[in-house]
Amino acid sequence: GAIFADVRLQAGDRPLQLARLAAMVASKPLWTARPPRKYAQPCLFFDGRRCRIYPDRPRYCREFDCLLLKSLRAGTTTLADACQTVRRARRQVDKVRRLLRRLGDRDETLALGRRFPRIARRLQQAAPDPATARTYGELTLAFHDLNCLLSQAFYPGALKG
Repeated sequence: GAIFADVRLQAGDRPLQLARLAAMVASKPLWTARPPRKYAQPCLFFDGRRCRIYPDRPRYCREFDCLLLKSLRAGTTTLADACQTVRRARRQVDKVRRLLRRLGDRDETLALGRRFPRIARRLQQAAPDPATARTYGELTLAFHDLNCLLSQAFYPGALKG
């Protein structure tokens, strides 16, 4: 949920199979009339360390290589530097999540790129107290820093928030 808001299914993907797997992971049906054509991020198939449906993952997931991985494969980035960049990105994602929670947004099922504008709209509708305004300022800077890092190291235009 940090780089993409959703993953759209493509030709060759098996929507019914993915819907069945999603229902098993979520322990309930997630669709009614038709299986979804996209899956919102953060991915319900990701357990925090790995993809739970790796052999059956959507085509976009199979074919996407982030800029950092491409750089590592090309030899322009060392493994140590790549790991450091990933750690930095994870710390920044955690910081954005913490600030969102402090501002009352605890919906971890939505991508960060959707959560940030939602909290911004909410705070623009009401005059926040100074402490809330300060936290929102911290969030704005943290979100900007995360977006810059993701755009430079992982995917151009990452969060679009």
